[in-house]
Amino acid sequence: FLAEEDLPDPSRRPIVEHMVMVHQMVRTQSEEFLQQLKRYNYVTPKNYLDFISNYRSVLKEERRKIDGSIQRLDGGLSKL
Repeated sequence: FLAEEDLPDPSRRPIVEHMVMVHQMVRTQSEEFLQQLKRYNYVTPKNYLDFISNYRSVLKEERRKIDGSIQRLDGGLSKL
């Protein structure tokens, strides 16, 4: 799902491993939640896909903000 994203090659694998770790941690914490509070929290593959989708949308938005800042800085420098 991240193959299309423009990520630096050295960072790609750690990002994917982190996403998997977070999803597994949520599963573990959900079991503890059930034991302590007797309430269910379901963790599904759809949650994982939503997590990836949210990461991609935040990455896109932050890159857009950075590009805007770069353009403003270039414009200011050219005026100077």
